[in-house]
Amino acid sequence: MSEGSGSAGPTLPEDAAAGYGRPARALFLLERDVVYLNHGGFGAAPREVLAAQDGWRARMEAQPARFMSRELPDALAAARRALAGFLGAEAADLAFVENATAGCNAVLRSCRLQPGDEVLVTDHVYPAVRNVARHVCAETGARLVEASLPAPVADPDVVTAAIAERLSAQTRLVVIDLITSATAAILPVAAIAAQARAAGARLLVDAAHGPGQIALDLPALGADWVSGNAHKWLCLGAWLFMDVQLSYCFAKLSSSAQHHCATLFIAIYWPDIGQIGIGRLQWRER
Repeated sequence: MSEGSGSAGPTLPEDAAAGYGRPARALFLLERDVVYLNHGGFGAAPREVLAAQDGWRARMEAQPARFMSRELPDALAAARRALAGFLGAEAADLAFVENATAGCNAVLRSCRLQPGDEVLVTDHVYPAVRNVARHVCAETGARLVEASLPAPVADPDVVTAAIAERLSAQTRLVVIDLITSATAAILPVAAIAAQARAAGARLLVDAAHGPGQIALDLPALGADWVSGNAHKWLCLGAWLFMDVQLSYCFAKLSSSAQHHCATLFIAIYWPDIGQIGIGRLQWRER
């Protein structure tokens, strides 16, 4: 969000150059003697992004009321449009969230599961997502089912076979990673989406490590929800993609005078719906 930030951007060191490796170090404030490989855990922001952040903070502090009530909604909408273009999605299908896990949490905790229903994950699932899935199942009487995948994953057919083996008539939701956190495997999401649809189940994709690592066309994945991070490999923020047909699934959690700035106060900001939070999904036949 550098446009309108009040800053023309930083002056980069002369040795900064496009590309990878040592020349790119000058784009960051990283210590010279550190080879930083953990952008997947805690991504460092480039100097230019930091300068843009400073510009936005200065703009907010100059007139907080005007910024929050008049400028921020348009700025968020512009950022959403830009991100949607990068992800191959429509802006109306994206919402900003705190991080990918928060987006997965919102979907999982909104599901109207019943005793005997099943939520299917893999044994490569991100631990925080497994924890919330386990908690939701415990609350509702549903059952958490795990499909076992090899490590490393060398063949996508092995993944779809493992998913098929654990899918059942009771499966209501399948939760998978786009790129697994611990094992760095790219899972065949489109194929798994087809499997889930055939079984009458929804698909939630944790795409925390996708943006910036692989090209993404979110609608082409065929998932019902995709939650991702841009603060890892894109050094920006986080978002939740939702099939436009499922926009009715979220209910308002609370109301505020500035509902269009709800991103400041609750987990999700979806301008086309208004202020939304952890509601209840209404399952329907496809």
